[in-house]
Amino acid sequence: MKRVTCFTVVIAFVLAAAVPASVQVCGDVNGDEKVNISDMVYLFNYMTQLGPSPIYQNMADCDDHFGITIGDVYRLHSYFFATPFGDPPDCSPSKSYSYTPAPDDTVFIPRMYGIPESLDSAFVPIMTSFETSTVGFYVPVSMPFGYDEAFQLHHLYVHDFGYTNPLFLVGSLAAEDTAVFAGSALNGEFSGTRNILMGAVYTREEPGPADIVMEPADHLSNWQFAILKDDGDLYTPVIEYFDVTTSFLQASAYDLTFTALAGDIPPDLYWDVDLTSSGDPVNWQAEVSDEWIVLDFTSGTTPSTIRVTVAPGEDLPAGLHYGTITISDTDNPYNFPLELNVELTLQRTFPSMDANCDGKFNITDVAYILTYMFGIPPGPPPCDPCTGQFPKQQ
Repeated sequence: MKRVTCFTVVIAFVLAAAVPASVQVCGDVNGDEKVNISDMVYLFNYMTQLGPSPIYQNMADCDDHFGITIGDVYRLHSYFFATPFGDPPDCSPSKSYSYTPAPDDTVFIPRMYGIPESLDSAFVPIMTSFETSTVGFYVPVSMPFGYDEAFQLHHLYVHDFGYTNPLFLVGSLAAEDTAVFAGSALNGEFSGTRNILMGAVYTREEPGPADIVMEPADHLSNWQFAILKDDGDLYTPVIEYFDVTTSFLQASAYDLTFTALAGDIPPDLYWDVDLTSSGDPVNWQAEVSDEWIVLDFTSGTTPSTIRVTVAPGEDLPAGLHYGTITISDTDNPYNFPLELNVELTLQRTFPSMDANCDGKFNITDVAYILTYMFGIPPGPPPCDPCTGQFPKQQ
């Protein structure tokens, strides 16, 4: 039986000061008689099948609701990181979660039927759409390792899902011929629009047609789909299935680099990027993150070629600048968009007689050159006007 190595999106934390504790203290999940950020991480790992059960089950149920859920993780997270600090752990449950249906919150689960022989890889995205009152979620999904050995699960792609500053973790639990991937997020600024949560990348192992079908995994992981709202209650999202396209956008280059002198961009500085599709032609549209990225075409149908140039204008200073080009399928919102990275290095220009690299020519440069030529001992060499740097002395 095949196995997929589970992984974690690593999050860096500054440890909070330990809270003095007796033998058992509410929020002490790992049993070290202290309550700190390690308890939150321990509980998050347990929620996503990456770690063992809490040492003290009753101390892990700390959000004044019955049951260990994503709500308990959020209580610890807000207690340590919220501004102002959230409510402290409360291990005397007085409420029960309602799991009321939330019709405006949806988890989109993909199904991919009849994958053609010509397709060597497939990206199968899981998507979400949560309203802004959502402060966290728990999503367990069963992903098959393969179908008749034609395709095998290669790796899981974790996207930033378009949300702002979420704390995100994903783990896996092997179950027969599938892996249960549980994605969770806390404290994100959820936009209420459709976003890619994570996706499975499958690669072809054997010839032949194939299907890739994912399912909710509540019955395998013993955890319900849960949406945590800002009122502290858990709700049940809508589960919606969708068919994934088998024609994917592809680009001939994903990292475009440009180097020029500030204020002097040569006309022959460009990249030609060929856009193709793995199956049928795809209608596409392109958007740029910054005005200095210029495209000769912003829409078309594959196969196409986009010429990318740069026009930084007067307001873009010398230095290193980054931007992106996002290319989307205009007809299918489930088709994963391409993202091209653009890097622009603008080198500072200097007057030819700027000997001391201060950006201007004046009497101090004359003195600098005289010291270099006639000083005893000689002064340092003058500035290189092309780079704005001093040559290394021999």
